[in-house]
Amino acid sequence: MESLKKFFEEKLQSATGKIEALNGSKRVIEDKVEKHKLLYDALQTQLPNARVELNEACEKASSLDVKLEDKSTSCQELEATCLDLQLHLERHSNLTDDEKESEAEQMTGGDQGIENELYMNGEDQTTGGDQAEVVEVARDSNILAPSTEALS
Repeated sequence: MESLKKFFEEKLQSATGKIEALNGSKRVIEDKVEKHKLLYDALQTQLPNARVELNEACEKASSLDVKLEDKSTSCQELEATCLDLQLHLERHSNLTDDEKESEAEQMTGGDQGIENELYMNGEDQTTGGDQAEVVEVARDSNILAPSTEALS
């Protein structure tokens, strides 16, 4: 009987040790689950902010794409204007100074003519300082006569 009692005590002690080990494992798992819940909640809080930032970045990229397209169009228009001015320069290089001045005034009405043409084409706002550069290049190349204000 004594050996039977000892056998059951050992079994009880072994089972108690296993239960304690399992309880310890349970606490570790519960702690990990709690940490994961906290992490999940934190990520759920950050997700809407990240979505807002992503949408803002997409809108900005789209806006920059439109601006790039506008600048590209303006550049193409300026290149066409430059080519046109080069053609005028080649044509006018064979004329006398009086003929150049007379023809330039007839074609453009002085400096104001090309400025008005650029304005009517909408290039005054989109090209900014480029319009002034085109007029200056034209003046320097003797395509445009100096304005009447500059002569007085």
